Amino acid sequence: MPVPDRYRRYEDAWHRAVETVHHRRLTDTLVKRQMMDVAERYNNAIVFPLHDVEGEPEFPALAAQIISDAVDGFATRANDTLPSLWAPAVDPTAQSHRRRAELRKEAWGATYYESHLPLRLAKGYRQLYGYGTFCLFVEPDHEAKRARIVTRDPMLTYPEPMGTDEIRAPRDIAFVYGRSPQHLKALYPEVAEFIDRHTTSDDDLWDVLEWQDAEHCFIGILGKRATQSYLRRYSATGQVLYGDHSMDQSFLLRAYPNRAGMVTAVCPAAVTLDRMIATVSRIIPHTDVLNKLAALDFIASEKAVFPHLVVLGENGQEPEIVGGQFHDGRTGKVNLVQNARTVQTLNLAPGPQTQVQMSNLERAARLSSGNPAVFQGESTGSIRSGQTVTQLASYSVDPRLKEAHRIIGYALEVINEAVAATELGYWPRRKYTVFSGWEGTNRHVTYRPVDIWTETRKSVVAYPMPGMDAQNATVAIAALNQARMLSRRTGMAKHPLVDNPDAEERALIEEALDDAIVMSGVQLVASGQMAWTDLARVRELVREGKMIEDAIAQAQQEAQERQATAAQGPIAPDQVLPPGAMPGLNAPEAGGQMALPPAEQGAPPSNPEQFEQVIAALMAAPPGGGPAGG
Repeated sequence: MPVPDRYRRYEDAWHRAVETVHHRRLTDTLVKRQMMDVAERYNNAIVFPLHDVEGEPEFPALAAQIISDAVDGFATRANDTLPSLWAPAVDPTAQSHRRRAELRKEAWGATYYESHLPLRLAKGYRQLYGYGTFCLFVEPDHEAKRARIVTRDPMLTYPEPMGTDEIRAPRDIAFVYGRSPQHLKALYPEVAEFIDRHTTSDDDLWDVLEWQDAEHCFIGILGKRATQSYLRRYSATGQVLYGDHSMDQSFLLRAYPNRAGMVTAVCPAAVTLDRMIATVSRIIPHTDVLNKLAALDFIASEKAVFPHLVVLGENGQEPEIVGGQFHDGRTGKVNLVQNARTVQTLNLAPGPQTQVQMSNLERAARLSSGNPAVFQGESTGSIRSGQTVTQLASYSVDPRLKEAHRIIGYALEVINEAVAATELGYWPRRKYTVFSGWEGTNRHVTYRPVDIWTETRKSVVAYPMPGMDAQNATVAIAALNQARMLSRRTGMAKHPLVDNPDAEERALIEEALDDAIVMSGVQLVASGQMAWTDLARVRELVREGKMIEDAIAQAQQEAQERQATAAQGPIAPDQVLPPGAMPGLNAPEAGGQMALPPAEQGAPPSNPEQFEQVIAALMAAPPGGGPAGG
């Protein structure tokens, strides 16, 4: 077990890590084999052996891809919504504590955004449903100098073994993956001589061990794959405990203290009765038999289309084809047979029970995996309502989704603590200015890890409506709002499509005010209190890009200028009105335009009775214009 001199102080810890990993790989064979079985059928990378008939081709899976449909259907529906993140303040009454809590939430959101968490969760959901477990890992990105969330393949992950009743992060974890000799020599030049001494071909694949516990982080070589990598085990002193080769091929490449002070990984498992097993692992026997029947049914159908020909000889003689060659009937040539009594075909159609049995197997597999046929657009029975189809599909998957959402929520709480520990341990006083793009927090945030992670690293991650997709959540929230059991603000906070409830609430208020302004303008024009050309002017300004309040303010200023022009004094009958003060299409005096001068009126029509009354009144008036009787 070669250990470089500069890492000599880590030698005992490295030996223990290698021994532990070899032991876990030997005892974890059954679980990994189940994962491989699921992966092979998910990728349709398996053939089914049939009866040993010479020339019979190998058949891939010909039946419906139930396993891949189940895994992808579950994952896409589970990842249809994203979890919400809360960072509680230590002292909610203090403004500084609330501000630091908001910074913690935005810092975690920035890590989610930079790590492309929705895509990571899509992978995690598939692994949770297909393998029964998944792994999220926080690694320090030394180039960007920040924490980053990644997913690791469960088939290459070896966490600390735990009981099914334990819900916690592992105390140590190992990742084993293959690398070529060329890759290792290019990345770690000091190991070139060691690899050349033990490598016989460039095609050799070496197993690389990446180990982490609360104190140490190691990267090293276990050995060449398919030799000692799986067959050897070491004691704490490096002594070989079992194996068939005396050559030691392990090598410590890198060793450094774990500044995070914790294992920055979480590997939750699906909730089962007594041991870890994936849901789709239970239906592998069903799908294997189904695919075998499908292959046999295909062969039988092919033989029914091209049946066997049988020639019966006459009087015990052997029939012969004249010319020695049998012509295909599609060529139009006639085949002549001598010494033959009759020629007939063997029609062997597929049995009627084959399709029935295949349907039963497919139904059993779909029921056991929570993958109803409606997910693939197939509906049986006399269902006529789309809502009924949706509800029937939901009954098959919603409880599983709810449980998966809670598992993911727990995993992200552990990952949040690991993100805080990584940044605080590696770059405590670095000033970060990052973009927080989670849950509608679309802005940059500036912080230092020592300022926000010191007082607490706790967070709460949960799905607002666990077990529901966006469509079902919309229906449920609308019903609760209508029944006055849920406020609109809380409903927006719980809806998966609303990223920022505060921003949406402000936008709704603005839209309501805009609608009120538009309706008020229409009513003012209809009542004649406002010129409709002013309304057209507002529309023109809005179309040019102005906000409606700015457009109204500018139109108001222009109307006031017209009114100021009109208030300069009366216009004489022989004076020409300025063009801007003319009513135009508007009613007079609407929109600040001047009223038109009164038209000259002729002499009133003569009326003898009115004329006599006027004369009598004038005659009765006293001299000097004083009141009568004075």
